[in-house]
Amino acid sequence: MSDDLKKRLAAAKAARAALQARPVNEADELAAELAAEERALKEEQAMAKLLEEFKPKQLARIDTDYGAVILLRSSPAKYNQFAEKTEFKIDDLKQLVIPCVKYPSIPEFEEILREQPGVLSVCGNALAHLAGVRKDALSGK
Repeated sequence: MSDDLKKRLAAAKAARAALQARPVNEADELAAELAAEERALKEEQAMAKLLEEFKPKQLARIDTDYGAVILLRSSPAKYNQFAEKTEFKIDDLKQLVIPCVKYPSIPEFEEILREQPGVLSVCGNALAHLAGVRKDALSGK
């Protein structure tokens, strides 16, 4: 039985090595790297422009698999209106988050949400943080 396991292990390792050794299309790799660099440049330019107008503590950046989202702190009235709810739905969270999205465009942000709907919750948490919510604020430390 031990010989059988050794043979199977060797076969599995050889198959994995063959997959990892497959040729990489250099043009595809360069195109992907270029796209990533161009996206990073756009994101950094957007943040720099926003920092000319707003203080750093008014902005939050959320990195997603589809690019960054930059949020501006919501107004106290809007945040409090949201926070006062005992229950809220996704639409309530969207009403809080979407007006705060400064980058990317709203259609691009909605595309990110189609791909990764959980980003909306991350944005909501970021807005709560910008509003002063801290997990450890009352810990006594």
